[in-house]
Amino acid sequence: MNIIKKLLIALLINLVCLVPVYADSTEHDHDVDSRSLNVMVSKLMSWYGSLISNSETLGFQEITSDWNIYRTQYPTDINQIQILQTDLTLIADKNHYQFKVSSLIHHEGGRKKIDDNFVFNVDSDGLPKITEISFNNNETASSSKNVSDEIFDAMYYKIREFSYAWLAYMDGVEAIQTVINVADWSDAPYEINVGSTNINQPVKETLVTRKQFLYKGEHNLRLIDLVSLDTKTNTYLLDLTMNWQGVNEKKQTVIAKINQKIELKIMPGGRWHVISIKEKHLLPDLTPWQDLLC
Repeated sequence: MNIIKKLLIALLINLVCLVPVYADSTEHDHDVDSRSLNVMVSKLMSWYGSLISNSETLGFQEITSDWNIYRTQYPTDINQIQILQTDLTLIADKNHYQFKVSSLIHHEGGRKKIDDNFVFNVDSDGLPKITEISFNNNETASSSKNVSDEIFDAMYYKIREFSYAWLAYMDGVEAIQTVINVADWSDAPYEINVGSTNINQPVKETLVTRKQFLYKGEHNLRLIDLVSLDTKTNTYLLDLTMNWQGVNEKKQTVIAKINQKIELKIMPGGRWHVISIKEKHLLPDLTPWQDLLC
């Protein structure tokens, strides 16, 4: 019996939100550990977000001074950066990845298309570091065919920097916790609903209890939205939908579709402080995962 038939039977019999799959799991679209992918994307979101001029206090991950000269080759007074296409490949050495990003830079002088090529090395802590960059910025984008109505400002990138780092942390990349200041909000309430099971503990405890369902695996971000709750207090609701693939405590292969609603506050100095997390497990998608980035 193939994997799709088994999944359908599991859905019909159990009608639960977390589906065990007693077979080899669906292959990833890209030959890369999603934990490393999430950290790399978080780093790239910092790279582009920190290039954009903004009037808000938005702190991004530090970009090492090694790349200062490289970054001066971008246009000045950037107000938006629209990512058009991405491609990730594994280099011969299993710890090295090549991440190609095509973007449309909006700046005061017009628009320019840039193709960046980042090479990452993943260290023993699971933290990818940029080791090489090259790009082609010779094309001036005079056509409006690639222009989107969506706003790709500094906040757009801050949301994604935080979200991808959080996914990596949930997947066990402890070293990423300083990016999202987990230690500051580890006692915040974190509620999970999985079918009839309810878990409601502080973040640090819920992440441990959660492992009975999602023991070892990888989160892949699929939908993301940020809604302002109160402009005076700088509080927001971050709405994330993600897929998860891995094993439970019984070593059974599991896929899941998860929605998280994260209430947070932007503190003085630009730190993002989580107030609460509510997580609900939905019926998982059976179609292949298509997109590399959200």
